[in-house]
Amino acid sequence: MPADTLSTKQRELLRQLLRAAQGLPANTLDGRTVNALQVRNLATRDNGLVKATERARNANLQTPERDFDGSQNKLRQAQYELLRQVIQSRVPVSHDAVDRRTAKSLVTRGLITVEAGTLAATPRGREMCSQHEALARAGRQKKGADPRSQVILRAVDILRLSIPSDSELAVGRIFCHVDDLLAGFERLATRRRRR
Repeated sequence: MPADTLSTKQRELLRQLLRAAQGLPANTLDGRTVNALQVRNLATRDNGLVKATERARNANLQTPERDFDGSQNKLRQAQYELLRQVIQSRVPVSHDAVDRRTAKSLVTRGLITVEAGTLAATPRGREMCSQHEALARAGRQKKGADPRSQVILRAVDILRLSIPSDSELAVGRIFCHVDDLLAGFERLATRRRRR
């Protein structure tokens, strides 16, 4: 059956399956939609994972690819914060300790995976997180802003490139994650600009 006879939900799920090469956990997906794709020989279940078939890879999905919030490749704030937490954490992040709806949306988009009850970021998730941060930084740098805040933001960008993002720095007697420290400087620059 051609892809143009699929419902919107079926198209969205098929796109997600095509993006997630290793497949998506079956328990995080809508069973009816998965069954409809299986009947059309566009998806298979294997060891608790749902994967796209070769026929699905050749299907013509004519509508433009969009994420759930209707925008192209954007993260909501809660999704970004969870993804950032998973990326930066030195210990495994338990699936039970986070908001399940946010985790499920990241899993279905192929940005994180759930393995043995813990969350892990995918390469696409890491890329999406860095894109989100770059867009946020670009939005903060506008013409006519306070010169001192611009200097702070430029320094933060230079430090972000020169210090590995998974390292910690000592601020007095307190050790903190580099990204948290740089985010604090960015907030300082934003507050200066508002004055």
